[in-house]
Amino acid sequence: MKYILLILVGLLLSCEKTIIYPVKEVVITIDDAPSSPQNTSKILDVLKKYNVQATMFCIGQYLEQYPDLAQRIAREQTMANHSYSHFNFKSKDKSILFEQELYKNQILVDSINTSVGKPTNRLFRFPYGACTDNEINYLLDYEFTICWWDLDASDWDNNVSVESIMNYYDTHLYNKTEIPVILFHLSNNSVIALDKLLYKFEKKGIKVISLQKKLTKKIV
Repeated sequence: MKYILLILVGLLLSCEKTIIYPVKEVVITIDDAPSSPQNTSKILDVLKKYNVQATMFCIGQYLEQYPDLAQRIAREQTMANHSYSHFNFKSKDKSILFEQELYKNQILVDSINTSVGKPTNRLFRFPYGACTDNEINYLLDYEFTICWWDLDASDWDNNVSVESIMNYYDTHLYNKTEIPVILFHLSNNSVIALDKLLYKFEKKGIKVISLQKKLTKKIV
């Protein structure tokens, strides 16, 4: 009997912890593409593997540096504006801020989207999430949609392990009842964690919807 109990305890301890997420739909967004071209390609492969549509907020100088990859992003996912050079919008001279960072990249993103037959969009995410009320009001006046996020495991940091990223989502997705916008980056561990997370979603019947679809339900 003693040995049977030990075996049963061992089996229980070896079982994966069951996490029940109340959410039924999520949105996936990727920042800083294609600053790391190799990992951008791997992220695209993962999204394709699970037939998932994500929004990739892209930096203009890297779109110019990696034109083939830029075309692939636009063909397979939604390409959106993340400024031309990832400057902190709180730190730049306001007289050149929007011309050099916002509009320069918007023209580039529009051109790439158009070249692959995709519609243009006015989706924008501030680098670092850094802005003031003045910048927010400016963008809203010119009909940009400012896209924030609900969940960020800080996976931009290569020191954040895959296990830590997964534990973060196991903990925080449990607390979400509305459609959360998840933010991923382009570290090596981002690629692995995204694959694992999408596998979990697939097994649990959680659907990944596009950011545009969420926008039709509620402003981000």
